[in-house]
Amino acid sequence: LLATLIFFHNKRWGVVFYLGAILAGIGRVLALVHYPLDIFGGAILGIFSSLLVKTFFQKKLYKLKIDN
Repeated sequence: LLATLIFFHNKRWGVVFYLGAILAGIGRVLALVHYPLDIFGGAILGIFSSLLVKTFFQKKLYKLKIDN
């Protein structure tokens, strides 16, 4: 979620955060804390959630600009 939101704002830092998230996910799988499907599902859920947040706030900000 955080990496995607940062990526929307700043592509370079977003890539850095994505790499960190990928490395953390790989580390959790190697430490046998999660299955790979858990990590993949969490990534999909986080990306989808951040798209919803971005869409919601864009519509909200657009509405505020029109009202003023």
